[in-house]
Amino acid sequence: MSQSAAQPTRRETLAGLAGAAATGLLPRRAQASSRPPNVVFILVDDLRWNWLGCMGHPWLPTPNIDRLAAGGLTCDNAFVGVSLCSPSRATMLTGCHAQRSGVYLNSRHTLDPRVPTWGQLLQGEGYQTALVGKWHMRPYNEPRAGWDLWYSFRGQGKYDDPEFFNGERFFRRRGYMTDLLAERAVQFIEQRDPDRPFGLLLSHKGVHGPPTPAERHREAFPTEEFPEPVSWTDDLADKPEYQRARVVWGPRKKQWDAAIAEGRTVPERIEPRPWDPRLSQHLNTARCLLSIDDSVGQVLDALERTGAAEDTLVLFTSDNGVMLGEHAFVPGGKQLLYDESVRVPLVMRGPGCPVGARTDTLVSVLDLPATLVDLAGVAEPPRMHGRSLRPVFERPHKTPRRWRTELLLQHFADERWPSRPLMQGLRTERHKLVVAPDHADGVELYDLEADPHELTNLARVPGHAKVLGRLRARLDERLAEVEADRLPALEE
Repeated sequence: MSQSAAQPTRRETLAGLAGAAATGLLPRRAQASSRPPNVVFILVDDLRWNWLGCMGHPWLPTPNIDRLAAGGLTCDNAFVGVSLCSPSRATMLTGCHAQRSGVYLNSRHTLDPRVPTWGQLLQGEGYQTALVGKWHMRPYNEPRAGWDLWYSFRGQGKYDDPEFFNGERFFRRRGYMTDLLAERAVQFIEQRDPDRPFGLLLSHKGVHGPPTPAERHREAFPTEEFPEPVSWTDDLADKPEYQRARVVWGPRKKQWDAAIAEGRTVPERIEPRPWDPRLSQHLNTARCLLSIDDSVGQVLDALERTGAAEDTLVLFTSDNGVMLGEHAFVPGGKQLLYDESVRVPLVMRGPGCPVGARTDTLVSVLDLPATLVDLAGVAEPPRMHGRSLRPVFERPHKTPRRWRTELLLQHFADERWPSRPLMQGLRTERHKLVVAPDHADGVELYDLEADPHELTNLARVPGHAKVLGRLRARLDERLAEVEADRLPALEE
């Protein structure tokens, strides 16, 4: 057959269908081929957006994640809606903010059963589905709707010789958590029903602290040093008082209660401290990432070995970022709404994705369920706050028409952690507004173009009242929109 008469590949067919759908030439169901793409969703815990080779890290090797990026799309401006494990994972599963998913805090809520996950939606389209790894929402061990295979563990689990639960029994396996999860994910890919599309959520424990690297990586990086973050010497003088209190009192309620009982005060500014370029927690977190990268390579190899690579959308992201020295916080923190907390890596490869492309369009992890549902051809998708990334696939080098101009950021109060109050934020391409409504001094405004490290709080600087008022009005609108989507309480 001549080249001109050759049949298009599946990738070319899906790309063409996506383009036609974007112009409105195809009905919704026809936006996917007769067999929609497989899905492999790789979720890492507490991974910063810039700790990858493909994101510019100068010495941390991630060849397999970089390999994924080279064949797909890298999102340079990807964010979570809540920088905390359980509520962030809920948004990635449902495409909904906490007001609709029902998950606000760690380990204290479960998903509202009236809000389906992408696992349930794909399963309803005939997908074979698997959850391998961390769930981290109550109840910890009970298998959830939407997953044909359930292979999880209690809470955070253990790095070495962990215990698993397969829906019927608990059992312990010798080995390293990341390797064992990758092994089970590969087994699912190799033993799946070849006549059905599949959806796999590989949800790692790594690189969550306290970080424990695999034995083979425990001596890695013998001389590498972490540069001092620009904001390590931020004295927090123009930040809300609760941030300075966290540095001098600690994050927990019992620490605050003791400080208040002893009459201790919060200083007006934090004095600079020496930076440790080889802090063990930072080094061990980096070492944990090496096994995560190994696992990505094993999954990609399994897809190629089974002939599923071209038909599979692979997504790699994190449930939140983490601060590793920024704004005077060591060993870290992730609940505050600085970019180091709310910005995450997002790399995608597969049907519909451009190859070797980057985009700086504002995207959210809430967009991932909507994207999967769209590509799967679900005829009547449920209400979601995220939106399909199909237009971004089509226009990676330019923000799509009628795309969002801001992202809603939230953190919900937990009485156990007064250093992390209720926070509501709006992040645009240029500005960030953060409001802690229960604190009189809890307003922050940053110009991210002039001040990417969020050092100068413009809410306290004359001349910024107009932009502050505009962003506060828009934040109130966005909060009202998601509150309107809150479901009525379930009857007991």
